Amino acid sequence: MGRKYCIPKCDVTVNSGDSRLIGIFGEYNNLIIKTDINDIKQILIQDLADENSYDITDLVTVEKGNVIVSGDLISEVGTLSQPQNDTSEPGVVICLKN
Repeated sequence: MGRKYCIPKCDVTVNSGDSRLIGIFGEYNNLIIKTDINDIKQILIQDLADENSYDITDLVTVEKGNVIVSGDLISEVGTLSQPQNDTSEPGVVICLKN
């Protein structure tokens, strides 16, 4: 009988202050970024192992100084450049633009 490894996904809140670039690693239910940046107009995400970024502005929720990014979106983008059979957790950078 083999061993199994399970980490339940949860909501995680980070306070990014006025940082426009946020490095994210791991699996989440939702990532809530508390930001001091006002009037965010665009949000980009990029796999750390990729050269392409993607506009996710319409796929996230921005409200009252919070940017809420689904864990599924982080996982999808954060594993785009993984070789087949790579089981590493996702890694992305998120860029907030106003």
